Amino acid sequence: MVRAPLPNINQECLLWQIDVDELWTESQLCQGRELFLENPEKTAAWYWCHFFVGLNLIVSSRNCYSQNPNQEWLRTWKFKPGMQWVAHEPPILALHENGQWKDVGRINPLSHEQTEDQGLIFQHHAYTLASQLEFKESYYGYKNALERWQALQKTTTFPVSLKSFFPWVSDGTTVAQASSYGIYSLLAYSGNVSSSQSTTSLVLIDGVFFQLYKTGIARLWTSLLHVWSKQGFAQSLMILDRARSAPRIEGIRYIDAPAFSYDSVEADRQVLQDLCDREKCRSFHLHLLHISNIYPFGVHGL
Repeated sequence: MVRAPLPNINQECLLWQIDVDELWTESQLCQGRELFLENPEKTAAWYWCHFFVGLNLIVSSRNCYSQNPNQEWLRTWKFKPGMQWVAHEPPILALHENGQWKDVGRINPLSHEQTEDQGLIFQHHAYTLASQLEFKESYYGYKNALERWQALQKTTTFPVSLKSFFPWVSDGTTVAQASSYGIYSLLAYSGNVSSSQSTTSLVLIDGVFFQLYKTGIARLWTSLLHVWSKQGFAQSLMILDRARSAPRIEGIRYIDAPAFSYDSVEADRQVLQDLCDREKCRSFHLHLLHISNIYPFGVHGL
C-alpha cells in the first residue's frame, strides 16, 4: 500500500509519512521544507513527538517507550525516482546504488536535535480516544486496555509511571499533563496553536547532589520533593536527573542528563544551556557547583 504512489512521483521531492493519528501544523510542514532547502545534503529527517495518552496527557520522558531515538520517529525523506519502500514499520525507504539497497533514512539525516530546534515536534494521538483503546484491545490483544486507560484519565497527581496503567510498557516512561508543558492537543483547539506556547514558568533543578553526595543534603532535597509532589508547586519544577541517580517520586517531573564530571565542566555547561533553551526555563538552580549559565542562576545552600 505504501508503495502504490511511488511510480507516479517522477521528480525529486520531500516524501512525508503522516499516519492517521499524527498531527502537524501547516507552519511546521513549511518550516520542515525550509530546513531541507537550507541543508540540501540531508537525505531524511528524524523527529520527536508529543505522544498523547489522553486529551491532556503526554509522555513526559525521553529515551523510553514512544521516545526511542534509535527508531522513532523517521518521517521525512528526500525522495528521488527509483527509490523503493523496503518496510513500513519501521519505515525504510531505500536507494539502489552500486548494486545495493541503502536506507535513505540512515545516510545523512537531520537529527532529532536539529528538527526540535526548529519547533518540529509533531503530535501523536495514539491513545487519545476511547475507541482507539477498544481497537488496540481487540487487534493487539492488550487485555483490559480501555479500563486501564480510563483509570489513567482519572489520575490527578503527575507525573506517573505509564507501566502502572499500560502493562505492555516495561520501562520507566512517565506521563504528565500536556498543559503543564504548554502543549495543547490540536484535536481540541482550533486556530494557530504553537507547540511551544507556555503557561507555566519552569524551574530546572540540577540533581547533581544525588549523584555526588549521598548525605544529609540529598536526604533534605528528597524530603522537599516529597512535600512539593503533593502541591501545585511541583508543576513548575523539573529535576535534572544525573545518570539516573535521583530518587523517583510520584508527582515530580524529571529529565535525564549525563553524569557530572569535574573534568568536563565546559561541556557540561553547554548541556545545561541546551536543556534550559529546550525547556524554556525561567531559572536554573544548582547546588554546590558553580557553572556559568546565561539563565537566572540560583545556588541553594544549607
